[in-house]
Amino acid sequence: MAYGRRKKSSKVRGKSLIKDMTEVSTPTPPPAPNISETPPQPTQSNEATGYGAASGPPPMTNTSNITQPQQNVSSVRQPNVRKKKRKRKVFKRPPIPRAEPTPPAPPELELISVVKNLYDGANVRTFYGIKDTPIAEFIGDVIKDVPLFKIDELDDNGNVLNTYQMGKRRAGGKKQKKKKKKFSIIKGDTKGAYKTKSKQEQQSLTQIVEENRYNISVDGVPGQVYPITYMGLENPDEVSQYMYDDPPIVPIPASLPESYQNSANEDVEELKDGRRCGNCVLYDPEVSVCNKWNAEVRQNYWCLSWDTMEPVIAQSNEFTDYIVEDGDIYNYFLENVKDPTTQEPNLSNFLSPLNPLFAIYGAYIYGDYLRRIVDSGDAFDYDGIPINFFFTTQDGFLNAIDFINNANLTQFNDPPEVYDSIQQALCTYTLTKKSTSTLPSNYPQAITINLHGQYYGEPKNILSQLDLTNAKIAYNPQLSADNHHILKDDRFDFLETNGLINIDIVKQSIRERLLKFLVDNSKTYILNGTSSYNFLQWVANRSAFTETMQSLYQYLLTISSISSDDQDLLDTIELSLSEQLFDNPSETEFNLNAVLVETEDEDG
Repeated sequence: MAYGRRKKSSKVRGKSLIKDMTEVSTPTPPPAPNISETPPQPTQSNEATGYGAASGPPPMTNTSNITQPQQNVSSVRQPNVRKKKRKRKVFKRPPIPRAEPTPPAPPELELISVVKNLYDGANVRTFYGIKDTPIAEFIGDVIKDVPLFKIDELDDNGNVLNTYQMGKRRAGGKKQKKKKKKFSIIKGDTKGAYKTKSKQEQQSLTQIVEENRYNISVDGVPGQVYPITYMGLENPDEVSQYMYDDPPIVPIPASLPESYQNSANEDVEELKDGRRCGNCVLYDPEVSVCNKWNAEVRQNYWCLSWDTMEPVIAQSNEFTDYIVEDGDIYNYFLENVKDPTTQEPNLSNFLSPLNPLFAIYGAYIYGDYLRRIVDSGDAFDYDGIPINFFFTTQDGFLNAIDFINNANLTQFNDPPEVYDSIQQALCTYTLTKKSTSTLPSNYPQAITINLHGQYYGEPKNILSQLDLTNAKIAYNPQLSADNHHILKDDRFDFLETNGLINIDIVKQSIRERLLKFLVDNSKTYILNGTSSYNFLQWVANRSAFTETMQSLYQYLLTISSISSDDQDLLDTIELSLSEQLFDNPSETEFNLNAVLVETEDEDG
């Protein structure tokens, strides 16, 4: 999908900075002390003592034996009472309004050394955090050791805005006139791109800035890595900056936009009509991936790219003829899925508490659960994976949602999940066994079921829309009172017996789908030869878009098979996820002698 540019901050979603605000008030003075006793006031006599000036001084008296009375003086001081001054009324002119002071500029982030790898051919790169750099300085300081052919500045769809083409090859000094398909990234971008141009047209790109993407065309040695270093910042489009609010608390993929949020959030105008990823046309329910942002999303989240999905009636395609029904395979599960102790067929025992979904609403169980129990031979041995259902009609799908919401699966407790009965791609329910359940003791305590609503119509046409042949098996045990219905791709048994994976339809989510299959199975699987080539071509066409896709492509060129035993491969695929890719990539040529070994298929 086309790139969507956006600014990101480094804050963590779901957390906000809380500042403790302390209210400051004027301190209250302490109360005045309580004076319980008033000190005696001295008394002054106006009578003559008889020894005035005329009489002379009084006679001398021996005072050594006279005891003076002790005065009782209180130790409590009278508080000083301050008189309240009257304030003068002063008439002031109103202050002249002043402009608000300009807040200080935020401190500049410290730049770090950022290393990027380039390869022979096209390399779409961004230089996040780089200061605006003249093109000559960029080539001289950053691309100095790279056999550069040209640099194209791109728009969000991969179209060229400006270019800087080297006049001479660095090795040999010869003019590079031949059109190089290896520098192409989207279909049609080579038309006239390498014709003789004026010097101004060849050097219209004058500087490198952080906001734009550039196609660095390298005319070097295939497979060789050309590392470059520039001073910049960590790119938020490549490294996750946010975390989910609700469990599991994990990083939100970096490619998802700022508007991606929980659909239960309030005060969001666009969310009033129940919009969420689960009912968006861009959502792939098989792997819960958004096909626009190339990232795993949650059903109950939403973003501004949301677009309503419509019911799709599945049509037949080139793979429909491989689907066989009933006939020789009518007793397929009766013969292949049995109780390991009694050797009695036990699939009906496992599915019996879910019978209303089959008998009333026309549901079919399909895919991984059936494939695993055929492999194990036991309906109760399925690795606990979610059990998938599709429906032949939209009414059956919507009514089944209401049926489960109203706790009508009587052997199970009310599921914690509740869905509106509206058109949507997927509803997931967790069913836990009641304490009063009559189910056998070996029945799982909890099962997870997925109701798929992406396609309706004939069951064989619905199976034909699946990408992996290994998932093309379906079953309705209650088609009528006396009959069941089984469908299976004619290639299914051969692939499963030999541990091979076949890709019929290469979808946008092929990496996630293949990775899930390779990781989630208990036995070793290998991608067959034709599918390996198709997967390699899909990766090669998009290898220029990101550095991680380029790493995946280079790794695929070094191995002989795509196998679930190759942990390095699984890690490399996982690292390539959650980054946006351009629409309509051009086809990349590669050397067939250096790629995956053809594995045996059913015809040879």
